[in-house]
Amino acid sequence: MTLSKIKKEIINHPSNVWAKKKGYEPIYSASRLSRIVIVGQAPGRKAQESKKPWNDISGDTLRS
Repeated sequence: MTLSKIKKEIINHPSNVWAKKKGYEPIYSASRLSRIVIVGQAPGRKAQESKKPWNDISGDTLRS
């Protein structure tokens, strides 16, 4: 499965209707060579606006 297909599935999942209506898209960092995934946070407004994962106060907490 490609990253773009996974992203589309996340965007179109029924539980994400609210995010789609706001224009939010999944924020992630990935490589085609990755063999594992680490799932972190539900991004806040700052991360959504910058489209950078963990770019907010909860991201600071996660890293510490």
